[in-house]
Parts: sequence; structure tokens; C-alpha cells
Amino acid sequence: FEELVRFEANQVAISELLDSVIQPNTVISDLELEEIYSAEDPELEIRASHILMRYPPQATPTQQDSVRAVLSTIRSRIEAGESFATLATRYSQDPGSGAVGGDLGFFGRGEMVQPFEEAVLALSPGEMTGPVETQFGVHLIRLEQLRTQNFEEVVAGLRNRIQTERFLRAESTFVASIQQGAEPQPTEDAYVVVREIADNPATRLSGRAGRRAVFKYSGGELTVTEVQLVLQAQSPDFQEQVVTGTDEQLNQFLLGLVQRKLLVAEAKASGLEPEREVLDSMAIGARNQL
Repeated sequence: FEELVRFEANQVAISELLDSVIQPNTVISDLELEEIYSAEDPELEIRASHILMRYPPQATPTQQDSVRAVLSTIRSRIEAGESFATLATRYSQDPGSGAVGGDLGFFGRGEMVQPFEEAVLALSPGEMTGPVETQFGVHLIRLEQLRTQNFEEVVAGLRNRIQTERFLRAESTFVASIQQGAEPQPTEDAYVVVREIADNPATRLSGRAGRRAVFKYSGGELTVTEVQLVLQAQSPDFQEQVVTGTDEQLNQFLLGLVQRKLLVAEAKASGLEPEREVLDSMAIGARNQL
């Protein structure tokens, strides 16, 4: 059971490490917040509705064209007088908003993916655009309303956001410095091996095959077995993304695992490994859950 909770225990150690070494200046005056408020226009809130159509997995160009054609037909029906909300309820593949006629409610800048936000901000209230393509599929979007909030209404949330951004920048700089010092590099055929494991995560590995390194770095390596354990805990959709991902995407995935190992090692070197009673408590929880 201790092995089952090792991932959680390592995360506790990493969190304690980051809390101990990252101390960004999060003191922000009201004057500074007012300047940010004026420059970013963060008070703008957007209310929009959308109809989402998703592409089939590994869709061919012909299948993608077919999905866009369906959405264009729906747009024509709306322009001819049919209800956007009724068609969203019937056809949208976003179950959350589809159940309420496509209504996404109010959201601020940066809360939607960039192509969606750019498309909706180019509209006037009541106008519609699409198909608009994002990583989630293709959208038919209608801007419902724009509203603004004054500084007093947004100052608390704005302060929290800026503080969080400063902490994340400091964390990113710290992690990058550790990674740079370790000089991680993929081994030959690493991406081929990882795709094979993702395609069949339950495959039985010999000891030699499991110990094979897919990434090496100063002071250690990331093995096939370690990658397999991570992939076994992921959803089939994620496993499929690894199988079909580009070398660059696989490189980022594996670098993330290497970063984690480096941070765990740094935490242990700093004496931040969870105490025995913490591990025992986690194991009891895992046992009860099982």
C-alpha cells in the first residue's frame, strides 16, 4: 500500500519544497492594482452562448469538413428564424451549456481559449459567428451581453489573480533552474517505446525492458516502468493522445515526469520527505478506499 500512495506522498514533498523555497513578493498596493485594472480592462465580463460540435477521434479531413458543414447548416436555420437555444439543446455536444440552451453565463478575459475569446469579442451583442475552431471542436457562438464592473467590485479577485501569477512565475523559474542543471535528454527510440507502452499499458515487461531508460539526466534516469505506471493511471483518451502525439508533445510529457523526479529528489535532500505517520495514514486511506 505504501507504493500505491507513493505518488501522493511525493506530491506532498514537492508542495512543501515549493512552499519553502519560493517566496515571491506578493504585496500589491491598491495604486498598483488600479494601474493594472486600467491597462488590462479586467472589469469586462462577457456572456455568450455556443453550440459545440466535436470531431470524431483521429478525424480525417473529410470528417472534419462534414462536422463543419453540419454546424453551418444549423447556423443557417438560426438565421432563418429558428431558436438558437432550442437548437443548442438538441445538437450541442457540450452537455453543460447544451442543457441550458447553450448559455455559458458570464466569464472574463482569459477564461476561454484564445480563438473562442477573439471570436466573441469581435461581435456586438446579438451577433453570431462560426464555425470557430478550438481544441474542443468547432463552435457556433453568439454574444449575448457585455457588462463592466468598477474597481471596487473586482479589486479582491484582481489581487488574488496577480498574487497567483507571481507565485506561478517564481515556481516556473525555480523548476526551470533545476531542470537546466540536470540537462535531461531523451534516449534513442524513447518516443517509439513510449508510444508502444501507451498503446498497451498492461503489457508485462521483463526486468531488463522495464529498467530501460527513456530519459537520462545528471544523477538519474526515467525508466520504462516508471512511464508505464503513470500511463496505467491515465484515461484511455490520454493514452490515445500519447500514441498519436508528436515527438515534441511526447518530449514535454516525459520532461514533466523528469521534473517531478528532480523535485522529489530535491525535497528529500532538503529533509522534506513525509514522516512515517503521514505515509501510514495515506496507506490506511488507500486500504479503506480499496
